[in-house]
Amino acid sequence: PRSLPLETTLSILRNSPVRLAVTDGMKYAWDGLDSNVVNCTGLDMFELVALLSECAGVIGIDTGVPWLGAALGKPVLVFGGHVAGHERTQCCRNVLWVTPQLCRVCGDHVGTRPDCRWQDAVPKCMSHLTPEFVRFQMREFERLT
Repeated sequence: PRSLPLETTLSILRNSPVRLAVTDGMKYAWDGLDSNVVNCTGLDMFELVALLSECAGVIGIDTGVPWLGAALGKPVLVFGGHVAGHERTQCCRNVLWVTPQLCRVCGDHVGTRPDCRWQDAVPKCMSHLTPEFVRFQMREFERLT
């Protein structure tokens, strides 16, 4: 949830088009979650792997959770950011990558720092992820799984 615009995160959690177990390394106490949403934030690695093993698919931002899901053989939807999808998915199967549309893929890797990095809580390349866009992608992904 920290990698999405806050309004998008809250909107999805309050009106999710699919059954969703939301995860994050940090523990959150949200009010008014949709009945489709289970708050699974604050899990340790073993609990996270156990949760992922029971999921039909994994939806995430370009972080470790989608890659754990892919390693478990789950279908994965990734909302990509600053690194090109083909650079992240070449060792995975069953991964659908949503490429940022707002700005070019800057290729921010370890040791580099594009101008937009760390200026805002959410990078500019992720700011296009509106609630409507994310919900649409989630429904399309559910149809594929």
